[in-house]
Amino acid sequence: MEILVCMETHGGNALYFADADGNNFLTIDRGFLNEPAKISILDKIAFCKNNGGNNSFIIGENKCILADDGSIYCSTLSAITGEAEICCNILKAFDHIYCNNGVESFSTIEKKKNIEKYNKSGLNEVLNTDIYYFNYKEDKEKAKNRIGAIIGEGYNCSEDILSQTKESISDYSMISVAYKAIQEQQEQIEELKIENRQKDDLIQSLIERIEKLEKEVK
Repeated sequence: MEILVCMETHGGNALYFADADGNNFLTIDRGFLNEPAKISILDKIAFCKNNGGNNSFIIGENKCILADDGSIYCSTLSAITGEAEICCNILKAFDHIYCNNGVESFSTIEKKKNIEKYNKSGLNEVLNTDIYYFNYKEDKEKAKNRIGAIIGEGYNCSEDILSQTKESISDYSMISVAYKAIQEQQEQIEELKIENRQKDDLIQSLIERIEKLEKEVK
């Protein structure tokens, strides 16, 4: 394959490596006016400084940007939802994750398999899970105490709320088990209401009988 090397000047030097058809393999551009210096590979991968002045690794036409300040930007629009998406298998963060719309779990039947009704007592799982104040080791000194369950020997924590790796708590599972516990408590409340009504009816019946007996005695 024939590779052509071309030097161009447009207020600064740019070095191009291209094939005979003009397809760029590598471009080294010092930048011009407000454009940053950039190294491009195959016109789809680039290294440059972004508008914030951080060194960035760019894939696609500004679709995915990884910056050296730890920022990740993704502007790819989904053809189905029209929303920007970032997809990965595991995402780990050792500080805060902020979002305006919350973190949502897929819950449609199309996304699930092995569906079986949860028939265990959610209330028992809640009662068998102790809640503690704690801080992560990465937290700053005098950071606000966090609240949650602890996974480890000597600590009571329901296995039903553990993540797949059993190293973290599944918030979705924890909320679902708590939801089940609330349903169970509501059932208990309804049963107590029925019992109370029955007791009230019995008391009222006894009062009426006593009043009747008093009248007969008089």
